[in-house]
Amino acid sequence: MSLSTFIDAISEGTLSRVYVFFGDEDFLKDEAEEVLAKRIKRELNGVEPDRIVFHANEVGPAEVEESCSYTSLFGGLRFLILSEYEQWNVKDQKRFATFLKETGPSPGAVLLIRTTLRKLPVTVKDIKSNVFWKPFERDLLRWIEKRLKTGGISFEREVPRLLMDLYAGEDVKDLRYLAGEIDKLVLYMGKGGAITTATVRQVCSAPPQAEWFRFIEAVSRRRAKEAMALSHIFLQADPRGAIGFLMILGNRLSDLFALRTAGSLEEQHWRSLINLCKRRKQPRLRKNDRFQLDKEIAEMRKELASLVPGALKGAITSSSPFSFVSRCLEAEAFTCEELAKAVSATASAECRLKSGEGDPMTELDVLLTKICIPGLLSR
Repeated sequence: MSLSTFIDAISEGTLSRVYVFFGDEDFLKDEAEEVLAKRIKRELNGVEPDRIVFHANEVGPAEVEESCSYTSLFGGLRFLILSEYEQWNVKDQKRFATFLKETGPSPGAVLLIRTTLRKLPVTVKDIKSNVFWKPFERDLLRWIEKRLKTGGISFEREVPRLLMDLYAGEDVKDLRYLAGEIDKLVLYMGKGGAITTATVRQVCSAPPQAEWFRFIEAVSRRRAKEAMALSHIFLQADPRGAIGFLMILGNRLSDLFALRTAGSLEEQHWRSLINLCKRRKQPRLRKNDRFQLDKEIAEMRKELASLVPGALKGAITSSSPFSFVSRCLEAEAFTCEELAKAVSATASAECRLKSGEGDPMTELDVLLTKICIPGLLSR
């Protein structure tokens, strides 16, 4: 189920007794929770529901079960929210999931569980759930378009893509920043206004880390023209920013070098992991196939981490599940020797710029050419 379909189901469908929000994307969970609160409010003929929030690191299953079993003293529905369900140990997680399966909340309560897990430890029927990950590109574009239309404004065809490129970086938390910029445009234009790409550049804030991520991704995937084009755009406004780019690029290359080195020590495991990652990146995978691949990748990742020396374990375990697949494929595009020389070349260029030697644009162009075109670093 897509995010928009799920939120529409919350808003318009029959009210369920239990909702579960899985995954890491807290901002989208916040939005969906507010949609659910409005739906309950409609059920109460415009009266705000009694909202009670439990944090799993502060209460145990027994207290939440007790609250779920009560009916409201004043009639109507109680809106119960259990956050950070993953903070409970496995025994408590199973106990509460079994309670939901066998008993569940009273007719006078609606329960929302928020967790970073992918599923409950016990299968529970008749719940509405969704995994909140960062949307795929096509889904994110639809989300931007819908948010703009909800604000009552029209926009040029290129605007959603521009907003996504500027503000939806690799870090999923950038979606909150993106939403803020969209809302800023809506307030600026007013209902019935029309947004152009020029309006976006005039009204919106300077791009945050999202632009930097696009640059780093272009380099790590050896897209030389795109990397150079981005660096030229950024450096026209602030040539001194080259040092910042080189620092971030050096960190990414170091991470890839450590990951590629760990893989080279256990080549058979690495090859199996890369094959899984390639399959996971295929478009139009079915939901069950994605889930199974994620499970296999997590198992292979854990096994590989147990086999390499301690200093390299962090290279395998530090990144989020969302970005780990991309990191592996980026590292696989280089040899260990190429990455070692790329790290060294980046550090040398950074030192020259910090000491006032060389032109920032020239240093970046030469470095990016060496890194992105196979064979040049070795020469």
